[in-house]
Amino acid sequence: DAMIRTHFGSNLNVAFQYVEWHSSLHSLPELHETLANISLDTLHSLRETMNDTFLDVLYFMSAKYCQIIVDEVVRQLNEGYERFCLYNPNFDGRVSLFGHSLGSVIVYDLLCNQGKGKGSSREGVGTPSVRYPS
Repeated sequence: DAMIRTHFGSNLNVAFQYVEWHSSLHSLPELHETLANISLDTLHSLRETMNDTFLDVLYFMSAKYCQIIVDEVVRQLNEGYERFCLYNPNFDGRVSLFGHSLGSVIVYDLLCNQGKGKGSSREGVGTPSVRYPS
C-alpha cells in the first residue's frame, strides 16, 4: 500500500477487464468438423491440447479466423470500457492493455493498426477500432 501511494499517489484505482475470445472461435461447428477430420484418434489428451492451444496461433495467422478473433476481442474490449464508464462517469484516466501469450500478440496487432480501418498486418483482415481514450 505504501509503495503504491509513493509511486502513484493516493488516487490510484485499478480495474481489470477479462477478455476471453477462445470459446467464440472454438464454438464454430466448421472448426470442429475440420479438426475431427485431420486429428488422429490416438493420444487424446495431446491432441486436445494441440487443438486448443497451438492451433490458435495458426488460426490467428489466417484471414478468416483472425477476423473472428479480432472482432471478438474488440467487441469485448469496447463493451467492457463502456460498462466501466457507465459505472464511473467521471473517469478521465488512462487505460492499459495486457495480454498473455497469443493475447499479447492480438493486443499488439490491434493497437498497431488502430485507426487504419482495413489493413491489418495480415492481408484481408480488417481492424475495428478499440474505443479507448488516447
